[in-house]
Amino acid sequence: MATVRRRSKVSTELPSALKSAVDRMLIEGATYEEISAWLTGQGYEIGKSSIGRYGKDFLETCRRVRIVTDQAKQIVSGPDEGLVLEESGAKILLTRILEMITFGEIEPDKIAALSSAVARLQSAGVQREKLKDELARRMKEAQDKLLKAVEPGKSGPLSAEQLKAKIREVYGV
Repeated sequence: MATVRRRSKVSTELPSALKSAVDRMLIEGATYEEISAWLTGQGYEIGKSSIGRYGKDFLETCRRVRIVTDQAKQIVSGPDEGLVLEESGAKILLTRILEMITFGEIEPDKIAALSSAVARLQSAGVQREKLKDELARRMKEAQDKLLKAVEPGKSGPLSAEQLKAKIREVYGV
């Protein structure tokens, strides 16, 4: 029978502020010995091997996030770029949630709340894109109406007041 992997001391024993500092130090290239010594100075005895195990997983996750982000940027072009980035972000988030479940880093009762939050984020992104599309469509319609209303040669040049009246008529203001 397979055993569930134990969580890292960095994840279980450190307050979030110190864990964030360790993450930053790993990203900046500090050695495991340097991080261990720094944590000892902060009152936490965590060995370089434990930091190494945590760092390996953390840096691998960072690498995967960078790869997915780069791939999303390469794919992105045009008006749907927001959706592509949000979809990539959601995939990264879901991958991380699955990793947390697999490695026992999350309590089972938190899974439903995380899933719900991801669904709300995706829904908000879709709604925003729909709104942008609708706004662009309306602006194009209004522009076409205005251009048609002030078509040159139709009735000569428009005065400022006539132009203002046409704008009010077209835009409804």
